[in-house]
Amino acid sequence: MSALDDQRVRLAFLEIGSEDARNLESLEPVLEKHADSVVAAFYRHLLSFEETHRLLADPDVKSRLLVAQREYLLSLADAPIDAAYFASRRAIGVTHMRVGLEPRWYLGAYALYQRLLVPLIWEHHRGNPPLIERIVISLHKRLMLDAQLAMESYIEHREERLAFLNAELTTASRELGRRYDREHERLREVSERVRAAEELASVATIVAGLAHEIGTPMGVIQGHAKMLE
Repeated sequence: MSALDDQRVRLAFLEIGSEDARNLESLEPVLEKHADSVVAAFYRHLLSFEETHRLLADPDVKSRLLVAQREYLLSLADAPIDAAYFASRRAIGVTHMRVGLEPRWYLGAYALYQRLLVPLIWEHHRGNPPLIERIVISLHKRLMLDAQLAMESYIEHREERLAFLNAELTTASRELGRRYDREHERLREVSERVRAAEELASVATIVAGLAHEIGTPMGVIQGHAKMLE
């Protein structure tokens, strides 16, 4: 399936259309007014958990997170859903994988954003419940699409990383096999030399014994020969 066909299928499955884009345009003033406070609340929530608190201990990481999250919130109202949109949402999943943020945390972030934004939408459009309903539904669709893309990207790159590690392990295993074969051959040669040395030692022992056995009677014969002389 081509990338374009994949996008069409995803949007059709989530029933995301032009009406959702119009609904989310009504979200823009809410986001412009409350983006900083929503990001701050999001950040405080992350700090309440040891795992995410540890990831945000670096000031540079914190700064990039706050800027990125503000930009993300504002993009919910006006970003057209095209190839660039899909690429940017997939990049979020890659970033999460690189910093070590597990899916349970960033998937929960999408739910957290919806929880934070719905009361603000209700407050801003208080006199128009039908519009509120449409905005909330369209926001939910958009967040689910973003979560889907980020999650799939995370899994794909994780699988690529695992495939790379498997290839490295296979290469290392082959090299160990070759080393084993070389060491085995070397040990075989050493064993053969040891056996040859043992055989020579056995021959030397036999020769020494024979020399002793022959030397004794020869000494007697030599003695008698001298007496006869």
